[in-house]
Amino acid sequence: MNYSLHTWFVFLALAGAAVADEVQLKNGSKLEGTVLEDGNKVMVDVGSGTVTLDRSEVKSIRRPDDQIQEYDRRVQALKPDDPNGYYQTYLWARQLPGMKTRAESLLKKALEADPNFEPAHRAMGKVNFKGAWLSQDEYKAALGLVRYQGEWVSAEAAERLKRIDQELMLAAGKRAAEDQRQRDQLTLERERIAQRQRFIDMVATGGLPTDISSALGYPVPWGMRYWGPAQPVVPQPNAD
Repeated sequence: MNYSLHTWFVFLALAGAAVADEVQLKNGSKLEGTVLEDGNKVMVDVGSGTVTLDRSEVKSIRRPDDQIQEYDRRVQALKPDDPNGYYQTYLWARQLPGMKTRAESLLKKALEADPNFEPAHRAMGKVNFKGAWLSQDEYKAALGLVRYQGEWVSAEAAERLKRIDQELMLAAGKRAAEDQRQRDQLTLERERIAQRQRFIDMVATGGLPTDISSALGYPVPWGMRYWGPAQPVVPQPNAD
């Protein structure tokens, strides 16, 4: 993964490793990390990514560690058509701290020398399938497996998992709908209780309106109306 030079200047304070190279740029900036050189390109692995520079931007490269100098000496002594030489140097370099990127680059060099060099393929985690060297993902796909939610499974298992997940989603939706219905019912019941309480309070205080429905908030059957508190019956004289 390559990033622009300016993006990585923000991360210079976080760069560096157990074994760090120092790249001094012509604009005065500095990068620290693991340096790989390929023709007119200089690649600096700063830990969280790789910065690719044109050699014309580079003023100097400083490799202070003795083992890096030894690495360079060994690589320079290799012949371009010697895959085993690159592989043996890889075995040596991978045991050294901070040399992971350099060591892995030797596997690529070995395969450039001989595309069928088995030890390099296996060191890269590849599998020989019907005469072709495949990555782990390519190998699983060749076996007929499919990726479902980050896992490699058979096509049949993927379909079953998909149906199960769909059923789980439907069940969750039904539960949500049922929960909403229950909430609506409880809210309605709560409001009715509150309205009844308001009605009782109005009766107690004598403030009950003529229209009972307006007080309760919902229609009252039989056209019930409230005519006010009962008046005491005035005794009538006997008509003798």
